[in-house]
Amino acid sequence: MKRIQQAMFLGVTALFATHVQAQTREIEGGGIHVSINGTRVDGMTNATFEKVKVQLDAQGNVLIDAPGYVIKKITRDEVKPPTMLTRHYFLVTDQSVPGMAEYDVEISINGNPFRTVRSSESMVAVEITPALRLGLNAISMRATKRLEHAGSPKSSSKSFYFKIIIGEGTQTSGQMNVTKQLITFLRTAADTGDSTQEFTLEAK
Repeated sequence: MKRIQQAMFLGVTALFATHVQAQTREIEGGGIHVSINGTRVDGMTNATFEKVKVQLDAQGNVLIDAPGYVIKKITRDEVKPPTMLTRHYFLVTDQSVPGMAEYDVEISINGNPFRTVRSSESMVAVEITPALRLGLNAISMRATKRLEHAGSPKSSSKSFYFKIIIGEGTQTSGQMNVTKQLITFLRTAADTGDSTQEFTLEAK
């Protein structure tokens, strides 16, 4: 067969809930062609047809009579990439002992303020999917030390931590479950200064 010039998608939808999709290639010039139920399918791959009749015409072209199958051509414009997120993303906080790390963390997503979480709060769990876009997202976390008593931290132990986790997950009956951690931000009571950290999250 001659050089392949152009690719196009061709789907084959079988009656009785049989569905086959394949890619066909347009062949330059003449040569031998393959047709199914009168429709050219040159270059089709990864397709199986049962109970069909195959004929060769005078030019050597392959003619397939496939009862029960319907040929449907799909143009490139019909094959579009996804434009919306298909997964869900959540932000949750975790602490060894609430309030001991003494940090507030301002969270921004793609340059937009999203939320401030505080170690003085109980656990926070919130979905961030609406704030994300398909593809790469910039996540910024700015931690500020907030002493309850000026000049006198509650502790200087690393065992008292304040952790922020962003990940993929599910939500059922109000229960959020992070199944895949993607970003982790950690401050402890041993940390004394402010800190800013940038992350990149690819949302799908």
